[in-house]
Amino acid sequence: MAKKAGAATITISASDRSVIQTTVKITVRQRATSLTINDPIDALYAGEKQQINSIVLPEDTSDKRLAYESENSDIASISETGLITAHKAGKTKISVKTIDGSDIKKSFTLTVKQYVSSLSADPKELIIITGERADLNISILPEDATDKSLRYVSNDENIITVNGSGEITAIKAGTAEITITAADRMTVSKLIKITVKQRAKSLSIDNAPSELYLGDQFKLNYRVLPEDTSDKSITFLSDNSDIASVDSQGLITPKEKGKVTISIKTNDGSGIRKDFTVEIKQNVESVNDRHP
Repeated sequence: MAKKAGAATITISASDRSVIQTTVKITVRQRATSLTINDPIDALYAGEKQQINSIVLPEDTSDKRLAYESENSDIASISETGLITAHKAGKTKISVKTIDGSDIKKSFTLTVKQYVSSLSADPKELIIITGERADLNISILPEDATDKSLRYVSNDENIITVNGSGEITAIKAGTAEITITAADRMTVSKLIKITVKQRAKSLSIDNAPSELYLGDQFKLNYRVLPEDTSDKSITFLSDNSDIASVDSQGLITPKEKGKVTISIKTNDGSGIRKDFTVEIKQNVESVNDRHP
């Protein structure tokens, strides 16, 4: 009976006291009785490598070599020495087994995760009006990235704020930047420039005339509020330029007698408009000059 691994020689002699004998060399091998994988690997990211550490018992096992296998080598492969290389997102079963005939096998499931590699924004710059909200449109690559969650930070929350879902709120006119970072390792980020504009809330004419005389000109004075309105430009209109015209600076020129409506409106999209009617009259002195 073999008791432990090793080599021994058996001598066989004839029982009749003759000198005839022979020897047989016996090699005793110890098969494995247990196989343990130390700290089985739960997860790796694509591109990472990890060595499997296994223990074969008993210590005097004659052949401690192991065979390694990945159920899906496209997701993760394993070398003859037990080095795992993760390739792409997914799950695969990793198996380790003895090859000494003991047929002991251990397996574990490996999850391969995919880091976010790039972020892109459309548009790269955004213009928004105070008080409005907007969602940032961020594209994440690769498509099979495991953790697509993002973190958003505003560099000036007095101008613009952003919540955890990427919804921005314009607070006041100015320029700010939003930094978007992939949460899986905080090394991939994107910067978006946000311009906040203030629209006009009120428009007033300080000196709208009710009447003007031929031969005169009159310059309109107006105010656009609030003071930080981004675009204070104005358009002036006359509904009958044969009676009186108005130029881009608000200068009214009477041309003939009659009534005309002068309009003034904002150009920033706020849609504010003011109208007034002015009557063009003939100066009495000029009439007398023509009829002595």
